[in-house]
Amino acid sequence: MAEYDASLRGETARIAKELRDNLFGREVWGALEISSRNFLASGEAIFRSRKDDPRFDFSSVVMEYAKAIKVELNVLLWRRFRVCLGDLPPKDTVTQLHNRAAKTDLKSCSEHLSLNVLLANIKNNKEVKACVEYAFSNPGWLLHRMPKRLRELTDLRNPSVHKIELSRERVDEIRNGLLGIGCQGLLSEMVERKMGRD
Repeated sequence: MAEYDASLRGETARIAKELRDNLFGREVWGALEISSRNFLASGEAIFRSRKDDPRFDFSSVVMEYAKAIKVELNVLLWRRFRVCLGDLPPKDTVTQLHNRAAKTDLKSCSEHLSLNVLLANIKNNKEVKACVEYAFSNPGWLLHRMPKRLRELTDLRNPSVHKIELSRERVDEIRNGLLGIGCQGLLSEMVERKMGRD
């Protein structure tokens, strides 16, 4: 078992380099959070090592990708809010975040919310929506396109932990959309906005 773990760690490091050099590019890869890079490389290592096994449950791969999305979306929101909302009065930036007991000032928030909680706030919290509209030059991407993509991911991720097995074919669709294989990838879109290119 220890030998297998060491082999997977070595494969994860190799795949991280490959993702950097052959998919994302050095600039986008460098702008990802370190934990996001680790989650992506780990998910890819599992996917590639088991892709020819028709009996393998690929739920763990989706969970690794979802962790990377969660990290990047939290960083994107709270960093942008800190930079852009500084002059707004508290009446516009203090809110009751979904699933949180105390009120939160969005100008100083640094919480790592789950994908479900992020989705609920982006869709239903009027203060969060107003701050997104203020802080992003193209807020529609975050307010309309992102919730649909998050819902697809959370719908698969949550039941997959307990109830259903995910096939390679289904995970392929998710992987392509997140990493940008044959399309504009969700992670690259997020990083572009994190770098201020929106």
